[in-house]
Amino acid sequence: MLMYCRNHLSRLKLSNKVIISSSQCGCSTQVSPSLKKKRKLIYAKGKTFVDWKRIYIKSGNGGNGSASFVHSRDHKGGPDGGDGGRGADVIFIADDAYSQLSHLEHQYRAKNGGNGSKKNRHGKNGEHLHIQIPVGTVITNSNSDEELADLTRKGETYTVAKGGSKGLGNVHFKSPTRVRPREFTEGGTGEEIFVELELKSIADIGLVGFPNAGKSSLLHCISRATPKIGDYPFTTLKPNIGVMNLKDDLTVSVADIPGIVKGAHENIGLGHEFLRHVERCHMLMYVMDCSSPDMLSQFEILKKELDLYKAGLSTISSIFIANKIDLIQDQDEMRNNIQQHVNMPVVPLSAKFSQNIEELKSLIFQKWKFKHTG
Repeated sequence: MLMYCRNHLSRLKLSNKVIISSSQCGCSTQVSPSLKKKRKLIYAKGKTFVDWKRIYIKSGNGGNGSASFVHSRDHKGGPDGGDGGRGADVIFIADDAYSQLSHLEHQYRAKNGGNGSKKNRHGKNGEHLHIQIPVGTVITNSNSDEELADLTRKGETYTVAKGGSKGLGNVHFKSPTRVRPREFTEGGTGEEIFVELELKSIADIGLVGFPNAGKSSLLHCISRATPKIGDYPFTTLKPNIGVMNLKDDLTVSVADIPGIVKGAHENIGLGHEFLRHVERCHMLMYVMDCSSPDMLSQFEILKKELDLYKAGLSTISSIFIANKIDLIQDQDEMRNNIQQHVNMPVVPLSAKFSQNIEELKSLIFQKWKFKHTG
């Protein structure tokens, strides 16, 4: 358990994140150089997409027991000291109302249990502290790197720190030979821990592709999302999420993953910051610029980067989207050529002019129903 001293805490600003330093009281809070390198906050439009956060957690201390006696004229009344209350737990709960971690504070402290008192009055138990986090968040012990929990379903919970035990009043120490005991116990100390929260699942379907392939335009076209759109590389610097309405009232979430480049598995470009969001998608859509002579070679690079990051990642149910067909003369020939080189459905379309969008939605609906109904 970490030791924590309130009097020696100072707030330090590090990599746009406030952390707690308590080195004077022996609590190690230093972030390793590799962790500093791995963590990056990507800014776009003055806002931050936060998919990683380090948090200090402290559960409540138990309340102390009481040493008191029944009031009597002869001062020989027996013990009537009540027990203390139990300290509050700190509990994470997965909630699909959140899509990132920006709402979280940098430290959380649960309430202590109340102290016992005379006339066998027990102290009040601390009210458990519930912290809502997005579905798909992994919780890791910051000091040991041990994975503590992976909340993948709505409503799933994990108690990250248990509250301290209640202290006992002196009534517990009464015996035939000790009718007026003065002993009581103090409440237990609540647990404390530094944890890292990492959001790995943000959408059902992931749009992957090279920068400037038209992923943001496509997301805008098939959903109500309003991502930043521009005709230059790396327009998207943070994931954008939209909801697509399909037949039979089926809705699926779609994420525009920032452009993946060669070497992304080695953390080049935006690298690991967003590759991890791909691994939990149920379906991938490779958005390729069909006006580029390097389209097929870029497709192979994308698949290789995914597999180098995590073996088998490119085998997720996928669709090849040949975007910008408005720039192509013979679209049928282009489609046949692509289909000879890829082992997945091919949909030529123009996100800019909303061409063949209904064909894409119909294919997504068919693949989704097949995958989830067998």
